Amino acid sequence: MKISTKIRFGTTLIVALVLAFFGADFFFTTQVRKATEKQVVVEKIVQGAFELVLFRSQYVVLPEERFKMQWVRVYEAQLKLFDESTPLFTKPAEKALFDEIHETLRSVQLLFKDLVLQVERGGSKEVIERLAGQLSATNHGRIINALHLAELIRKDSAVAERAFRVALLLLGLLILAVTAGFYVISMTITKSLL
Repeated sequence: MKISTKIRFGTTLIVALVLAFFGADFFFTTQVRKATEKQVVVEKIVQGAFELVLFRSQYVVLPEERFKMQWVRVYEAQLKLFDESTPLFTKPAEKALFDEIHETLRSVQLLFKDLVLQVERGGSKEVIERLAGQLSATNHGRIINALHLAELIRKDSAVAERAFRVALLLLGLLILAVTAGFYVISMTITKSLL
């Protein structure tokens, strides 16, 4: 093989390795970034669920309009969060959990409307407590599903990080091999010139 062919081959290989490195870096950082965005969404879902429980409890104890309005504000913020975040969850398991959490939020709203109606009409204490208990149980299930979704996302993120480390290690070894190859080529050139 001619020396010029070896140099062209080595240069092409280095350019390909550099492009592969940047491509892998872009791919895996995108995966980790998406997982981080999903984690933030799930944290907001859990926080919103706890806020809904808090404002519902405050409304039952002290039925004032401000607690009802705070509950509605948090509910609307949660709906907006779901609408904006739907494209993030594309994997079937994640999407199924996300959709289930979303549907549960809608059922929480219906239960809260029934609760408000009972409180405003001066309904029986047993009915109000039953509705409050149903709301608590529904929100509890919603929180459990959100935590399960967070665990799925964490696992995907860990897999992407491990794959990135392996790709980095392999690319490092390839670069080391190419460098050694260039050393051999330079030694061949030097010997032929002498």
